[in-house]
Amino acid sequence: PAFTFTRALAWCRFPGIFAFPIAFMLPVVAESGAASLFSTSVTATPTARAIGTMGVLLGLLLPAAAIVPYRRLFRRTFLWTGNGEDADDDAAFEEATRNGTGKSNIAGLATALEAQMSKRLDAMVLSQRGEEWVARDGKRTHALIRHFGMFFDVYRDKAPWWLIGEVAFTVVVNILTGLQRSTGCRPYGWALAGLYLAFAIVYALFRPHAVRLDRILYALLAFSQAMAAVFGAITIELHQKYGPDHEHTRRTRTIASFFVSAIGLSSGFVALYELFKVGYLQYKLKMRERRAGAAAAAKSD
Repeated sequence: PAFTFTRALAWCRFPGIFAFPIAFMLPVVAESGAASLFSTSVTATPTARAIGTMGVLLGLLLPAAAIVPYRRLFRRTFLWTGNGEDADDDAAFEEATRNGTGKSNIAGLATALEAQMSKRLDAMVLSQRGEEWVARDGKRTHALIRHFGMFFDVYRDKAPWWLIGEVAFTVVVNILTGLQRSTGCRPYGWALAGLYLAFAIVYALFRPHAVRLDRILYALLAFSQAMAAVFGAITIELHQKYGPDHEHTRRTRTIASFFVSAIGLSSGFVALYELFKVGYLQYKLKMRERRAGAAAAAKSD
């Protein structure tokens, strides 16, 4: 049934023990490795370059290796499915309310308002047709989602692998950032801008998230990243051509700083939204249990 894994979800979202080192530490390792490997400093040692090579290879190979379990095991283990039991319970609950089974008119009106508000929230923070990922072996859903759910639980059927692709993209971006930091070459800045723009366009077209509000928030975040990268590249060009104190340089630097600030604010808001969503899923689970009890009571009458 729908929302069977919400208790497990609350434990794996912030953050999953497996997802944390990949999503947060791997890009940093790749950036530091690239900066060490391609350093132009005369003090760079062979040992530092060897360590940098290991960091770059780790950053590139680990996301590639993650493709293997997705191709071999994922579809055998998990299923994207919808369930009509919630709708049946809601109908029975509303019928009991209309018939006055143990409820006053005021209580019935309160229940109707609660249902209307819940439906509007559901349209924003839950998948529109009540679809979700479950284990093919239903008894294992709780355990499997708790351990692995952060990798795929928020994505649609066509893109359960999106987190791996996003991590791979982040690794490549951080390698280019390390190259630019160590060499100062301007083309790397434009390469970063092009990658971020391409990512924002692909995200807008592909829409991997299952929930409408997720798609809106993460699309805004991708757009802010792309604009910060573009104006950052323009600022580097103007800095090289006119110097740091020229009017055009200061103006584009201000615009780039604005989008960087927008990224920070958006990330903080998204984190709060994710916390709210976990709490709301817990609430939905309790409401489901309540409605199932009311539906059972109505049927017995």
